[in-house]
Parts: sequence; C-alpha cells; structure tokens
Amino acid sequence: RVIHYVMRRADPEGPAHRYPGCKKPIDCTPLVAQGTWQEHHGDGPEKLAKAALCMGPVSLPIYGYRDKWCSALPFMRVIPDDRHVDCIAHLYLDFVDEYGAMAQQLTVNCGSELGLVKQFAFKLK
Repeated sequence: RVIHYVMRRADPEGPAHRYPGCKKPIDCTPLVAQGTWQEHHGDGPEKLAKAALCMGPVSLPIYGYRDKWCSALPFMRVIPDDRHVDCIAHLYLDFVDEYGAMAQQLTVNCGSELGLVKQFAFKLK
C-alpha cells in the first residue's frame, strides 16, 4: 500500500503509460540483403540455458549463424560454453573453415564473449 502511494505521488501518469496497449508499436521492416552470404547474424539463444530449462544442471549451450538473405541457419552447434570467448572464437573459425568462405558482414550483439570473433572477422577480410 505504501509503495502504491509513493508511486502515485512520484508519477501520477506512470501506470497509464505502462498499461498494455498504450505503448507505440515497434516499426517492423523486412530484413533486406543483396544476396546470400552478404550478411550473417551470430547469436546464442539463452532459451536452452540452465536457468531457462529449469532442469537442474541440464543445459544446451548453442551458438549459430543465420544468413540474413534467406534466413537459413548454415551453422549451429552445441558447444561447451556459449559465454566463453575462446569457445565462440573457435566456433567462428570452424564455421569459416567448413565453408571456406565468410560473409561480407557479420552482425553480432555486444557481448563480451565476442571480442575475438570481431577481431578474427576483421583480420580475415
């Protein structure tokens, strides 16, 4: 009750702004690429991590690369640790080695585990 009172005093319009349906919708635009292997997106979904599965020590740390043009997943693997810089860097080099090519552009999030991947992508070009 005290929290409700303080919130109303601090920001009377706050609850109205947070009410479902009051936010401006996100402008969605289709992904556009000039062709296959022009841009790849790399990410490790956390949906199969230990905390998300709620199955004790069971987890599936996966990481993969998706082609922006055709939305295909040319490379996705289960790895020992999807948050360790060496694992992700080794996986990227495996990806480039397996296909003998790399995309013109690599798009990844700003995670700390991607430092070496960004350096490798820059140096290999």
